[in-house]
Amino acid sequence: MLNSISINKSNINTCKINNKSLTIPWPEPLTLREVVKKTHMAGTKTCHCRMWKSLFWMESLSSASMNARIDFINNLLVKIKQMNLPKTQPVTFISLGSAGLLMEFFIHQRMAAAGYEKLHWRFIDLDYKNDPIDDLMVDFPGTMPADKCYFPSDRDYFTRVITTDNLPIDDRSCGASIILAICPPTRLSEPSPSAAENIDPTGCLRMRGKTVGNSAEANSVYAMIAHPDDLKSILAGLTQGLDDVNFITWLSHVAKIYIDRHDEINIVYSDYFLGERLKNDISSCLQQAKNIAGQVNKLTGKNNDVFNIAHIDKAMRKFTENLEKRTGNQLSCATFIASDYDVGLQQLCDFFKDGQHPSLCAILENNETRFE
Repeated sequence: MLNSISINKSNINTCKINNKSLTIPWPEPLTLREVVKKTHMAGTKTCHCRMWKSLFWMESLSSASMNARIDFINNLLVKIKQMNLPKTQPVTFISLGSAGLLMEFFIHQRMAAAGYEKLHWRFIDLDYKNDPIDDLMVDFPGTMPADKCYFPSDRDYFTRVITTDNLPIDDRSCGASIILAICPPTRLSEPSPSAAENIDPTGCLRMRGKTVGNSAEANSVYAMIAHPDDLKSILAGLTQGLDDVNFITWLSHVAKIYIDRHDEINIVYSDYFLGERLKNDISSCLQQAKNIAGQVNKLTGKNNDVFNIAHIDKAMRKFTENLEKRTGNQLSCATFIASDYDVGLQQLCDFFKDGQHPSLCAILENNETRFE
């Protein structure tokens, strides 16, 4: 159980439970002393891990200090209190990059102590695919009940829309939603060993996330265009970063392609992409693929088979074949599908903003808290 929490009498709300008016105190802010008393440290000199049972978070003075984490939790709870949400309605937390769930645990405990009766948690982290968190799920709620489930990608969460339980739509329609982006992948103070040493991040496109093998897990396609020899050496130097969710990768001569909430194709280019003609060719290729997919849907009546990442990946492979033929193999295009952290966060925020209930996006990055 949590240690006893002192009550500020000026910080009291009233709610009804079973038609009876009860005075529910708002918990005092989380303190450094409380966290230290409840948890313990584990790890090595270079990896500091704070734990409670199996739950954990990683600590770093430069990007994820304990003080910054505590401030984030307290500022978030103040923001939620200001939203004046009905305590008998569900509040759904969607945590992107949730990792060890210790931050979410402290938030959950205080929300429950404040009188919120229906707390739903959706944990999303790419590492969950290879490292299931069944033990963390057992420890997570502590003594407070919670509706909880976890997913190995944002796409895995969103695809529940076309299954029988329609989970994301249900989450959005039943009450307020809070999207958490706690300590996303952060640029290290020293160069990543995976980065090509001759690439200056200036003018490059940042990739946070990792490559995936299945288009159903991906939310974006990256296309890098260069001379075949240059492309081969660049990709060789980027292998580790592209495969590791904890790395940030800087890409030059690249286009990032994804589909927004209005089913429109979005293309983001690095600053030094190779000319307007190539941009127009890529846009034309993708639009043609989208039109064909739409026509196929009309003919087959399969409206659920909408234009998606698999269509984009296929179209870009065809584009690569045409590019090599047209340039006499002077230019080539390497494509890879990815679960991109920034795309996933934007799509989650947009999805819940489109609902009828309040939503909030809370971000802790480089020891600073911001709300969107």
